Amino acid sequence: MSKTTVYSSAPILIASDVVADAEKAKKLLDREYQHVFVSTDAHKMVKDFEWHKPQVLVLAFNALEKAECYVRELQDTSTQLPLRQYRSVILCNQNEVEQVCCMCQQKYFDDYVLFWPKIHDAQRLAMAVHGVLLEHSLFNSSEPSATDFAVHTRSLAKLETVLSHQIKQSAQQIALVLRAMHQVKQEIDSAQEAGRFAIDEVGQQFRTMEESVQQLSKWVKELKEECTPHFESVRALSTLAERARMTILVADDDEFQHEFINELLPEKNYRKVFARSGVEALNIVNNIRPDLILIDIIMSDMDGIETTRRIKRIPQLANVPVIMMTGKSAQDAVKESIEAGAVNFIVKPFDRKTLLAKIASAMRSQH
Repeated sequence: MSKTTVYSSAPILIASDVVADAEKAKKLLDREYQHVFVSTDAHKMVKDFEWHKPQVLVLAFNALEKAECYVRELQDTSTQLPLRQYRSVILCNQNEVEQVCCMCQQKYFDDYVLFWPKIHDAQRLAMAVHGVLLEHSLFNSSEPSATDFAVHTRSLAKLETVLSHQIKQSAQQIALVLRAMHQVKQEIDSAQEAGRFAIDEVGQQFRTMEESVQQLSKWVKELKEECTPHFESVRALSTLAERARMTILVADDDEFQHEFINELLPEKNYRKVFARSGVEALNIVNNIRPDLILIDIIMSDMDGIETTRRIKRIPQLANVPVIMMTGKSAQDAVKESIEAGAVNFIVKPFDRKTLLAKIASAMRSQH
């Protein structure tokens, strides 16, 4: 890489409680990136984050517990964190690799670099930053998801049904008018033959009207013929759309609820992602755009209402429907949920029919 790459001007913040470690990481990144900053004062770390607004946060703490505390403090106290998403790279030691790898899989962090006791690959940190910057740009792009295509394709399929019905109705009405006109013409011809009245002028107007109706009939027929191949394409797209799986994020600290909802939602229709806490849910939505979120009100670290508020402050997720799960239908809890941005709520215990109905209703409200 060189400093002319598309990501070279992205702001990067290195957070650490050891100045020497922060400076070492900065030296490695300065070769490739133009705006690398360090934050080593424990009393200013949140302010440093809000000031630099990093796209990548490098956690250069020499203990995993310190990195977790730093991230937790950011999530609890930063006013800008929910408004500007970032990617994280954590530096770890040999004893923490397995645990850190697991945490990256769970999206607590985005990538890791084995840094202590000695970094053996000097380019590894720069490449990790490059990788997470790429993910960041894809997340923030305006490109539609597969589910977006599926939703609009289903709407297009409905348009085919409506248009086909209207064409059929128009053809039937035209046929009725033509039959009525034919009958009137016969009666007029009979009257003229009987010498009861002359209708040359009326007859000419009648023939003009008949020609117009026949032209309209021809137009409807041509419209149907022109639309038929397009209808076939729409039907093919509709078939593909039915195979598109909706991504649902389930946030609940009860493992039983994960298993229960996993059983309720068919695998062929839904891709399910599970979070065990509000913090984990925020980390997950930092990487993927779910189509719908099911979240429990009561969780140990951050309740569902506060988690929903933070999710709704993220521009890319503002329109994602949230259904709040609760063990009781207390009016104040429901009110708070709606004010936080939830579109509906569901009371535990619930069955498959109720859950699917709530999901369908929530998705309709967004399209």
